[in-house]
Parts: sequence; structure tokens; C-alpha cells
Amino acid sequence: MKRLMTYIEENIGNSDASPEDMAEATATSRSSLNRKVNRILGMTPMEFMREARIRKACQLLQEGRIGTNDIAYACGFSDPKYFSRCFKQSTGMSPSECRNAS
Repeated sequence: MKRLMTYIEENIGNSDASPEDMAEATATSRSSLNRKVNRILGMTPMEFMREARIRKACQLLQEGRIGTNDIAYACGFSDPKYFSRCFKQSTGMSPSECRNAS
């Protein structure tokens, strides 16, 4: 898990990060990584990465220094609309609502 967390921290803005890259970074096979993460967290490694990206985006939104589209790109989302949809699904509020809630 420590290797996975390090990989996610280092690649949070990389929209090309893949499960294969995660498996390589953790020195396991993709299926083994999926099993381990699912057993510990109840989600896939990519779902875990998406949640980490959403947490980072929420932090950046509350700081209020950069725009929502720039935050989406900085957090590894290649499409701001998809970012907004994932953000709302995960947090129950839109990115602008999160920014205004701070």
C-alpha cells in the first residue's frame, strides 16, 4: 500500500496513469494489485486514484487560487466535464459548490 500511495502522490496529475503502471510501481501483477486493493479498500486501484484526485481537487478548490478547469487538469482529468461529474458523484456537490463552501 505504501508503494501505491507513493505512486498516486507522484502521478496524481498524470491523466495517462494506468493500472499497469500502478502494478509495475508496486512490483506486483495487475490482477494481484486489484485483489489486494479490493480486499483492503473495497475498490479498484483506479477508483482509489480517482478518489485521491477528487480529494486533491477539493483542497485546491477551497484554496481558491486557480480555476476549476485548471484544477481538473492538475488533478489528472483530461475533460473538465467528466471531472465535474466525478466530483459531484463522489462528494455530493459540484466543484463550484465546494469552492463556495470554504
